[in-house]
Amino acid sequence: MLRKDNLLDEEVASRQELDQLSTDEKLAKLDKSLDETFGRLTELTEKFNGVQQQFKQRITRAEKRLRSEHEALEDKLATQRLAVPQHITH
Repeated sequence: MLRKDNLLDEEVASRQELDQLSTDEKLAKLDKSLDETFGRLTELTEKFNGVQQQFKQRITRAEKRLRSEHEALEDKLATQRLAVPQHITH
């Protein structure tokens, strides 16, 4: 409600809070923020790598399946060509 009526400006409040902190407190806060950010980045990187590995495995399985189906089809067509009766005319 206060935010809607512009009676509470969070950005101004945050700046005022930051201005009141000592340099050491600001550095500690920044250090904590960086640690949290790097932690999140590490977690996201690990998740990305896991998903990427899953996709690679799926692609490999799909390629193997397609290769197998292609070879089976080629074998079937070759067999059908051999099975076609040759008309012998006398």
